[in-house]
Amino acid sequence: MWRNSGFTLSETLVTLAIIGVIAVLILPSLVNTAGRKQLDAQVEKAYYTLNEALDLVKAENASVPKCYLGYDFTNSQVNAGLNNFSGCSTFFTKFVKKINTAKVCSSGTSGCAYDGFNAYSGSSSFVTSDGMLFVLKSESEPIYMVDVNGAKAPNKWGFDIYTFALYGDEYTANFEPDAGMSVASGGKSAQEVLKGTED
Repeated sequence: MWRNSGFTLSETLVTLAIIGVIAVLILPSLVNTAGRKQLDAQVEKAYYTLNEALDLVKAENASVPKCYLGYDFTNSQVNAGLNNFSGCSTFFTKFVKKINTAKVCSSGTSGCAYDGFNAYSGSSSFVTSDGMLFVLKSESEPIYMVDVNGAKAPNKWGFDIYTFALYGDEYTANFEPDAGMSVASGGKSAQEVLKGTED
């Protein structure tokens, strides 16, 4: 006698329940990993955005801007004795024009400052067309704080907020991750992010 073989309703429900439990356990991890990779890619983009604009300013002026934290390239170390901030005001004005900005920030401009960024917003801060927020920490030093996804969460150091500084001497200069940047628990420094994208 022929008998239909198949799953009973209870077997199907148990299987679906098991799949549901596995999904609940695995999906948050997958989502977090994907989100982290996207933010890391934005950190790399911010790094290249800063240096491409700097290269344009250097080419236009045929010289290194007189606005950098001193760096001894021979000994590969920061050297405050080489600091030069005499041309920062001129540099910042030219620099912002070399970046694809959606808006340049001034006091009270919406979308330019929030939470801890309020204290640092200045005339050389800007939002790029892809939504990254670059905030000049001080009008007298070339240090930018960057929120790679704008005002969107998590707004934490080492997750979506990083600091880049312009290091150099009279011959060369580059934006590099600021070694003194604090990192929230579970976050990564910009150096770690950039090193990870090179691997």
